[in-house]
Amino acid sequence: MLGFGKMDENYFEIMFEKLCSALKTEGEVERLSEQFRKLTSDCDRVNYLTKLKSVAEIVQLPECSRSDGKKSLQKSFQLRSDGNKFFKAKNFTAALQNYTKSLAASPLPSNLEITTTTENSLSLAFANRSAVLVHLNEQQLAINDVENSFSLGYPKDLAYKLHDRKARCLFTMGDKSSAKQSFQDTLDSLENSQLDEKSRQKWRNDIEKEIAKCENCLAKPREKQQPVVPPSKRDSVLPTFSCGNNPIFLSLSSACDVKYEPGRGRFIAASRDILPGEVLLVEKPYAAIVLAEHYTNHCYHCFLYTLAPSFVCPACSLVLYCSEKCQVLSQDTYHKFECPILAAVQESGVDRFAYLALRTLASTPISRLLDYRKAVECGQYPAKGGSFVGCNQFGIYTADNYHAICSLVTHAGDRNVHDLFRRGVIAILLLRCLQQSDYFASVGPDELSDVQSYIGGLLLSHLQSFPCNAHEVSEFALDENSVAKSLPHELGAGIYATLSLFNHSCDPAASRNFYADVCVVRAIKSVRSGCEVSDNYGAVFAVQPRAERLDKLQPQYFFDCSCEACINGWPTLSELKSGPPRWRCSGCDTPVHGSASDAAVLCSNCGLQQDLSQNLKELVKSDKKYRRAFGRLLNCEVTEALPDLLNHLATMDRLICLPWMDYSCCQEAVKQCFSIMANCYVKFGGKRGF
Repeated sequence: MLGFGKMDENYFEIMFEKLCSALKTEGEVERLSEQFRKLTSDCDRVNYLTKLKSVAEIVQLPECSRSDGKKSLQKSFQLRSDGNKFFKAKNFTAALQNYTKSLAASPLPSNLEITTTTENSLSLAFANRSAVLVHLNEQQLAINDVENSFSLGYPKDLAYKLHDRKARCLFTMGDKSSAKQSFQDTLDSLENSQLDEKSRQKWRNDIEKEIAKCENCLAKPREKQQPVVPPSKRDSVLPTFSCGNNPIFLSLSSACDVKYEPGRGRFIAASRDILPGEVLLVEKPYAAIVLAEHYTNHCYHCFLYTLAPSFVCPACSLVLYCSEKCQVLSQDTYHKFECPILAAVQESGVDRFAYLALRTLASTPISRLLDYRKAVECGQYPAKGGSFVGCNQFGIYTADNYHAICSLVTHAGDRNVHDLFRRGVIAILLLRCLQQSDYFASVGPDELSDVQSYIGGLLLSHLQSFPCNAHEVSEFALDENSVAKSLPHELGAGIYATLSLFNHSCDPAASRNFYADVCVVRAIKSVRSGCEVSDNYGAVFAVQPRAERLDKLQPQYFFDCSCEACINGWPTLSELKSGPPRWRCSGCDTPVHGSASDAAVLCSNCGLQQDLSQNLKELVKSDKKYRRAFGRLLNCEVTEALPDLLNHLATMDRLICLPWMDYSCCQEAVKQCFSIMANCYVKFGGKRGF
């Protein structure tokens, strides 16, 4: 099991092995397995396990060794000291991370008793981080940290350094008037410094020269100056539908609908012809989690890349936010429950699906869950099949509807007893987490046992459905000097009600990207009306042979893929021979056999006459535009490159049969464009701007 936190040993694995050994020693395995196998509901399974003596004794949360994630002046000081060492060694990335951790670990001023011998660690951490940000050419972020440091009581005898830093940032950004004022503030604050008179006079002379520079610039005729774009700055605009959304499945485009077939389940189909590049889905997650390794530079709530986050949890030292809005939303919903147990969750070694299941329930008020339970028992959510499973009482399928999440397939019938037992133990461990928080505070003592069994059952249900339905939330790490080799990486995981309805193909019709935590799905090939719009679950024909793809899909998703690439045995790109394409019949879509110079070729399947010479001319013309567009992409000119790349895909969809090397290459270029337009940060050292 892939651990959520980093540990020398996986706590859960050790605990689970201990539990299994205890049951074997007691000679109970066979009897318990038989009884457990007969249980049909997740609530009953959890209730059964909680009553076992061995489970009650062994399945407990770890005693955390990291001060339970609490704030600590000593920890904050040590992290800042480590940051100083990295800064002196010019390892600015490590210095930045340690200063940010120092901020998160520092007690807030309202909780900190400041004496003449006690440093204001929060103020000093902001000040030190501002120096790193200057070296990273992040002037506005440096100014923000300077102002935060002053607001938190930065020592007056050192204030001249911060005023000078702010002034130089403003000058670099082109704001000479504000820079002049900040240089003047530097001069004024020198009077409070502990510098000797010689050093103080040297500072005065240097600052007066900077003020003169500002005055000279202000006296000259104003020239239009290009704003300085920070290296990491990426403004992503959330895409919208070109023709409105589906009236029932609100996160879907009106170009799509949800269909159902027995044995196949629900899937997304085109309700009209779809062209490459069309936005097909825009959806917020019901719940999503950021992986712990990204806490210092991504918002804990919305996933936004935040190089220098300034908003922290008032109580724990683990999480940071991009804004006060995200901080408040998080604290008011799920983090008030997670805060006292987050360190234990990380120490436990459970995987991201388990943490996502915990977040899903922590995000849902228990009163809402109990109302949902009553509604289900009263038949307000009829157990009807078909496309509309998961809709609310009004027949609408929304991203924030808990019923939609509960209606996702669990494959409980495909799982063996050991699998269900293991997930049941994880559910109990997560239930222990909620029990140690205030999650059940509103539940009366007479109802507590029953309610906890119900919540445990929900956790177990999510632990089964999320590995099949949750999605990785990713971000693109852009190296502007090597765009073609830039790759996405995982930020976390989310559960998306509508996204989960897309089925898999090894040659998918769509790709997904993320804007903060919002998922956007776009078409990457033409899809005719009535045909399925497929996603990809991580097994792509272009890079993995069929046997390898099946080995990946079966254990997690419980199906054998029967897409066109699998049925027809398409080769991987490394096996695919370069050469002329197979021409597509414009009447029946089957391959047309003939020379590209032939003006009149009959389709052997439908008999329609084809002009392959005209097809070749059209393809060559489109290919020239594609190659120019590809060059623009390599220069990060995404806006200019994308239209010709998409047009080339549409042209090839009309003219050729897959697989073809050039088609796959063009498709990958389009996906790179989409990635750069979505969650994306620029690696330090690259060129500036887009």
